Amino acid sequence: MLMSPDEPGLGLRSLLGNTHSFLLVTRALADVIARHCAGAPMEFFDFTLVDHQNSPVSDDYVFVNPLGALDCLNHDESVVDYWHGRRDRVLGVDRFVLDPAKLRGAPALFRIEQWPRAYVVDKALASDLLAHGFTNLVLDEIEVIA
Repeated sequence: MLMSPDEPGLGLRSLLGNTHSFLLVTRALADVIARHCAGAPMEFFDFTLVDHQNSPVSDDYVFVNPLGALDCLNHDESVVDYWHGRRDRVLGVDRFVLDPAKLRGAPALFRIEQWPRAYVVDKALASDLLAHGFTNLVLDEIEVIA
């Protein structure tokens, strides 16, 4: 993974921001995810972060890739922008509302089928992430309405 020369002097964080919505996290954060997601379809790939001069900066990072996505939205309560009304062509989601019936058996971390750039974590994983004080991690509560 290559750091950008346009962002000099920024420190390394627990979660590396990126334009692809990839989960690029420290090994410690990946370990917490792995504990909560044991048995879930998920990939973990170690990588070395290099700077713009191709010099290694850290080998303490992991690419976390939850496989698949869950159709878990409550379509009546969520606000989804569709391309010309086609429910198979989502342009964006302005308000996520989850359906509890569709969450049965969901792993502690997963993607939303209609918007796979978004990740959902359950309350137990969220609490553990917050307790560890990981940096650059933003968690927003999502409504769950039947």
